[in-house]
Amino acid sequence: MKVFGCYRTGGYSGGLILAAGNTLDEAYNAYLKDPKYSWMHWEIDTDEYDEYYYPKLNWMEFSELEAKCDVPKVICEDGYTE
Repeated sequence: MKVFGCYRTGGYSGGLILAAGNTLDEAYNAYLKDPKYSWMHWEIDTDEYDEYYYPKLNWMEFSELEAKCDVPKVICEDGYTE
């Protein structure tokens, strides 16, 4: 599968997320559906979707990487907030 990802920038935070998928939408949806990362895109106070950490607009293909998996999934996430 192809590898897509997004650099995390904003305020006092940074990092990177990588997800596998045949398309950008598949990889991004794998990120949205993974319960480990729901706190990154769901605003608890307003109960609304929020793209603060990894906005879809900033996702890109990492063409030099290839994921050896059968289903779309988050490969890794390494972010920090100060």
